[in-house]
Amino acid sequence: MAPSTIITPTNAFRAVFQSQEEPAQGFSASFISRCGRNFTGPTGDIISPNFPKQYDNNMNCTYVIEDNSQSLIVLTFVSFHLEARSAITGSCENDGLHIVRGHSLFSTPVATVCGDETLDPITLKGPVLLNFYSNAHTPDLGFKLSYRKTSCGGTFNSFGVIRSPSYLNSDYPNNLYCVYNITVRNDRVVLLKFGDFNVALSTFCSHDYLAVYDGSNMSDPLLGKFCGSKLPPTVKSSNNSMVLVFKTDSVQTARGWNAIFRETLGPQQGCGGYLTVSNSTFVSPDSDSNGKYDRDLSCTWLIIAPVNKLIQLTFNTFALEAMTNSQQCLYDYVKLYDGESENDRLAGTFCGSTIPAPFISSSNFLTVHFVSDLTLEREGFNATYTFVDMPCGGTYNANWTPQNTSSPYLSNQSVPLSTCTWVIEAPPHQQVKITVWALQLHSQDCAQNYLEVQDLPEGDGRVHFCGRNISALPEFYSSTRTAMVVFKSEVLNSNSRVSFTYQIADCNRQYNRAFGNLKSPGWPENYNDNLDCTIILTAPQNHAISLFFHSFDIEDSSNCAHDFLEVRNGSSSSSPLLGKYCGTLQPNPIFSQNNELYLRFKSNNIISSHGYEIIWASSPSGCGGTLYGDSGSFTSPGYPSTYPNNTHCEWTLIAPAGRPVTVSFYFISIDDPGDCIQNYLILYNGPNATSPSSGPYCGADTNIAPFVASSNQVFIKFHAEYAVYPSAFRLTWDS
Repeated sequence: MAPSTIITPTNAFRAVFQSQEEPAQGFSASFISRCGRNFTGPTGDIISPNFPKQYDNNMNCTYVIEDNSQSLIVLTFVSFHLEARSAITGSCENDGLHIVRGHSLFSTPVATVCGDETLDPITLKGPVLLNFYSNAHTPDLGFKLSYRKTSCGGTFNSFGVIRSPSYLNSDYPNNLYCVYNITVRNDRVVLLKFGDFNVALSTFCSHDYLAVYDGSNMSDPLLGKFCGSKLPPTVKSSNNSMVLVFKTDSVQTARGWNAIFRETLGPQQGCGGYLTVSNSTFVSPDSDSNGKYDRDLSCTWLIIAPVNKLIQLTFNTFALEAMTNSQQCLYDYVKLYDGESENDRLAGTFCGSTIPAPFISSSNFLTVHFVSDLTLEREGFNATYTFVDMPCGGTYNANWTPQNTSSPYLSNQSVPLSTCTWVIEAPPHQQVKITVWALQLHSQDCAQNYLEVQDLPEGDGRVHFCGRNISALPEFYSSTRTAMVVFKSEVLNSNSRVSFTYQIADCNRQYNRAFGNLKSPGWPENYNDNLDCTIILTAPQNHAISLFFHSFDIEDSSNCAHDFLEVRNGSSSSSPLLGKYCGTLQPNPIFSQNNELYLRFKSNNIISSHGYEIIWASSPSGCGGTLYGDSGSFTSPGYPSTYPNNTHCEWTLIAPAGRPVTVSFYFISIDDPGDCIQNYLILYNGPNATSPSSGPYCGADTNIAPFVASSNQVFIKFHAEYAVYPSAFRLTWDS
C-alpha cells in the first residue's frame, strides 16, 4: 500500500531506500515544490522559495504561525528584498508580503511590505499569517524572517517564576496587555518577590507599568503600581489569589522584569499583620502544631500605637536557627525596624537562642520581620508589646490659638536623653508659626546639644541654634503645612530645656535673619483667593539683601492690577518701589540699598496660580551671603546689567544634609584680559576658601562643565576690579 502524500517542513529532503533478503516490486515517487508552511515550534525561520536565490514569478505562499491565547509572536526581519513599490500608486501591488493576525487571508493586514523595506520587530497575539505573492516579472532575492514565541500572562499556582514578555532575549514589546493570575491553596496566601525590574519610567506610572492586585480580579485592592528601575518591595496577598497586569504603550520599552512567587502563610494563619491593641502577644507561626515554626516563611508584623505613644517590645522566649560560622544571621532570623516599613532604621537582627533585650521604638510604629529557610526549624519566639508614653516630642495639630509645649521640667535630677522631636501640622494650604521663648543648652558642644527648626518634607528654611543660652529667638514660619522642632541634649534637667509656642501662621510675617526662603501661601499648590500679605525682611545692620526668584507664576493682568507681588526698598508700604510683578516671566534679581525689604502679595477672587518661590541672602558687601535650599540660582550684582567696578562677593551654598551640590554655569561673561587675575570666579568644594578649588573662570565661555561637589556645601568667590565690556553671570545649583 502506497504511503500518503508527504509534505516536508523545509526546502530540502533526503530519501533512503534499504532492502533485505526478499525482492519486491519496488517504488516510484514524484515530487513537486510548493511554498508555505504551518509553524508550531517556539522559534523558527520563514524563508521565501529558493532563498537566498531569486524566488519564482507568480508565487502565492501562505505561512501560518500557530499559537495559544496567552503567548505573543515576535517577528524579526533578517533579510528582505522584493520588487519595489509601484512608482505610480506607491503600493505593493507587484510583489509583497502581507502580515495578518489570525488565520484568514481576508483579514486586514497589520502591515504590507515590499522592496527593500524592513520593519522593527513586530509583536502580535497569535496566530499570525504571512501571505507572500509575486507577479509575472522582476523577481528578487526574497526574504528571511525569524520568529519566536513569548508568554504574555497566564494562570499559575503553587510556586514558579513569571517574567515580562521577551525577558532575557530583548526589551519587552510595545502595546502589551498581559494578565497573570496566581492562585494557591485556600489556606495560604501568595508571596511575590522581584529579582529584576526595569520598566520605562513615567509620571504616576501612567504609560508602562506593572500593577499588582490583592485578589482574583482587577476590582480588588491595588497592592502596588510599579515602573522605573527601582526594585519593588516583596508583595504578599491577603488571600489565596493575586493578579498582575503588565501594560505598555507604543513609545518606550525597557529590559522588563522577573519575579518568583510561592504560597506561604498569611495573617489569618498567624504570619504577619497589623497589631494595634496594647499589651498583646504574637508568636512565630506553627501551622501543624508540632511545636516548631514552619519552613520557608516571610512574616511582617506592623505594630501601630496611638499618636504620641511609643512601643515597648519584649521577647518572652526565643529559639531560632543559630548564626553562621561568620557570626551572621543568614538562615532564620527576626529583624526589627524602628518605623512603619522595612525602609526605616534597622534596630537589630536576631537569631540563635539568646533572648533579645527589650526594645522601645522612637515613634508610634514598629516593624517586625521574621524569616525562616527550607531546612532546620526550631521552637521559635513569643513576644509581647505594650504602648508607653513618649517622654518628649510628638505630633501635634496647629490651630489659630497659640499653644505652648516644653521639654519635661526636672528640678532635681538629670536624665540621659538623645533627641526630642515635635512635628507640628497645620491644615492644608496653611503654614506653621513657631516662637521659641526659652532655650537652655547643657553645653556648647554643637554636635550633642542644639535646637533645630525646619520644614517638612523638604527641610527648607532650617534654623539651627547651639553654643549659648538664649532667652528669645526669631520666629520661624514654615513654607509648607508641616514644621519639625528637634531638641538634642546630652542630659535632660533644669539647665537643659526648650519651650516654644506653635500656631497657624497668617500670611503677614517678619523675618529677622541674614538669609532664607520665601514661598507663596499654600506652596506648592495654588495660592488662595483674596489674600493680602505683608512680608518684611530685616537683615543684620549694614547688610544689603539679594532676592533671587526660583519659580514665579502669578495671574497676569494689565499693570498687574489683579494678583501681584510688590517689592519696596525699606520696611513700609511707603518705601521706594523696586518692582511690581505678575505673569509667568521670572523677574530679574532684586538688590536692596539697605538691610530691609518690604514685600506685599495680593490676590483677587478670580484666578489662582502656583505663586512664587524666592531665595534671599544678605551681606555687608552688597552681594554674597548664605543661600539655602535643595536648588536655586544666583547672579552677579545688578544682573542682567554689568556689575560695578571693585566688586567682591562670597556666597555659601548649603543644601539639605546628604544632598551633594551640583553648580551649573547658566551664563557667564566676565571681562578680563585672559589671565583671570583681576576679574574671576572661583568655586570651592566645601564650606570655605580652604576647601579644594575649581577655577578661576573668566571670559565668556559657554561650555563649562557643571561643578559637582562631594558634599552639601559649596563656597563661591567672585572678584572684579573693573568691567570695560558688558559683564554678568548667572549660576544655578541642584542637589
